[in-house]
Amino acid sequence: HHGAVSDKSGPIEIRTIPGREEFSSAGNLDHPAVRGAAFNIETVTASTVDQLVAEYALNPGFIKVDVEGLEHLVFSGASDVLARCRPVILAELTDPLLKSNGSSAKEVVDMIAAHNYQITDPLRPSVVPGTREFGDILCVPR
Repeated sequence: HHGAVSDKSGPIEIRTIPGREEFSSAGNLDHPAVRGAAFNIETVTASTVDQLVAEYALNPGFIKVDVEGLEHLVFSGASDVLARCRPVILAELTDPLLKSNGSSAKEVVDMIAAHNYQITDPLRPSVVPGTREFGDILCVPR
């Protein structure tokens, strides 16, 4: 599948930094490691997770999300999958990147928790998920 995942389908612009593609994003390129770097723009087709799962008749048991501050859009487009398929989720959340794109780590955690998931920080289980500036969340259906 050549494209992006978001909260709606259609064309979307992805900003990529040559040699640093791991920081590519459809949102603000505000990561400290690449802030101010020159980037290229590529237009691709976005789909929702819900659309892709239906189109390819998938039953995902695990979803990994690392989209440089647009995690809220991915999970907005995955409501049916979270409710019906109940996959385990591992996601990276960077609160400053999420905030620069109109969301927050807490908002993403709350969005997933609303689907009856138990959410933990896999590297720091004593930390409340969504309260660190940068970290991962592990989400297991209840």
